[in-house]
Amino acid sequence: MTNKTLIIGLCLVSLICGCKRKRKLETWEKREQRYEDKTPEEWVKLIQNPRQVVRREAARRLIYGGEEVVPMLIEAFEKNKRGGVRLSIARVFGDMGPTAAPAVPALCQALKDKNWAERDVAAETLGKVRSNPEETLPALTDALKDTESRVRIKAAEAIARLRPNAPDIIAALIENLEDEDENVRANTCDALGAIGPPANSAVPALQKLTKQESVIVQMAADEALRKINR
Repeated sequence: MTNKTLIIGLCLVSLICGCKRKRKLETWEKREQRYEDKTPEEWVKLIQNPRQVVRREAARRLIYGGEEVVPMLIEAFEKNKRGGVRLSIARVFGDMGPTAAPAVPALCQALKDKNWAERDVAAETLGKVRSNPEETLPALTDALKDTESRVRIKAAEAIARLRPNAPDIIAALIENLEDEDENVRANTCDALGAIGPPANSAVPALQKLTKQESVIVQMAADEALRKINR
């Protein structure tokens, strides 16, 4: 192959690649323009779309919708029965944090859903919203006894975020230190450690866990004791 032929070939490859990149960029710009034209109401409608990719993009936009979109999302969450849609909306509430405080009652109700995945995400979301503890904490305490270990784990994690010092909640966590699942026990240790000195009544049970065979539980119990006794 001569140098001239090689140069011509490279130029053709570069031209083809350049055209492909240009078409890809134009497609992306059209897509972005289509998304930018949506109103909050339209995004709320799109997050109820059966297609996950559409819900994902709607969720990304709604996170920054502020307080005005929360009532619309609550209504969509309560009326829609499709699990994927409810999970998408719940995750938006979690990413919003305290802004989504009005959604707490709906999320607490979701902790009783038949679908364990919805209970799982509801528990996690309540921990991220961190609002209305008088309603959130009793619901999460009940969730510590959920039939699914993943829900019990998320409930403990959420309680850890809220850091309550109520004796009845601490007592419920202590009881969960005897859970059959080692990950539940470890996360419950974390929750008690997050509460700190007010969880002093858990010290005997935590000391017992430091002698368990599970290294994960031992480490979690040791760390909880350190935080409680500081």
